[in-house]
Amino acid sequence: MAINPLYAPSHSDVVGRMSDITPDDSTDLAEVTRGLRVNVSGNVKLMPAAQDTPVTVYMLAGVDYPYMVNRVYSTGTTATGIIGLY
Repeated sequence: MAINPLYAPSHSDVVGRMSDITPDDSTDLAEVTRGLRVNVSGNVKLMPAAQDTPVTVYMLAGVDYPYMVNRVYSTGTTATGIIGLY
């Protein structure tokens, strides 16, 4: 695979850590994510970091979504295997 000479990824463009997320209606994550991934497609109810109203999004399994999130709710979340990208 050839590397595009016009684009060289920096450390801020790549994921350095991942951790499992257990959805919880009342507890924020220990750290705001840089992205999310799910292992089984479905709805994820989340609180965007720059917002104080939750939203529900449909996420496909195996796709990295660039969502900065500070909470993933259990109520309204049907996707499983949620992974925080940091």
